[in-house]
Amino acid sequence: MKKILNYLTDIKLSNSKGFSAKELEDRAIFMGVMAEILLSRELFSKNSDLRIFIKNIFNLEPLEYLFRSRTLLLSRVIRIIESSEKDELRNYISRVSSYIDKTYAADSDEEILNKQKSYKKNKKKNTVEMIDSWRKVINKDND
Repeated sequence: MKKILNYLTDIKLSNSKGFSAKELEDRAIFMGVMAEILLSRELFSKNSDLRIFIKNIFNLEPLEYLFRSRTLLLSRVIRIIESSEKDELRNYISRVSSYIDKTYAADSDEEILNKQKSYKKNKKKNTVEMIDSWRKVINKDND
């Protein structure tokens, strides 16, 4: 989590009109950070959990179909970031930073890694259980 916050604090946007090459790079970094956040099952285990986050950051209520797929939601967020002016972009960055800081500051990186490991174990366990159940069905038919 600290890594994401570091990326966000490194983004600097000037007050001049238009985007410089460095600012375009920073905007792309912000898009990458948003991709990491939105696609992370450790931060938001359910797609429905993303609704509050999106509403707080971008002040919008996306249509229901966007929450069925994280990649659809991510594409909409990237489009919003791409079309935003510097002032809006600054606001988005500060909102994301404060949201993550408030929500996940108590979690150390080690705790987050432990959550990731348990998620992967559970996912692997569920896959193995599913394969075993299919084997039982298949073997039952052969008997």
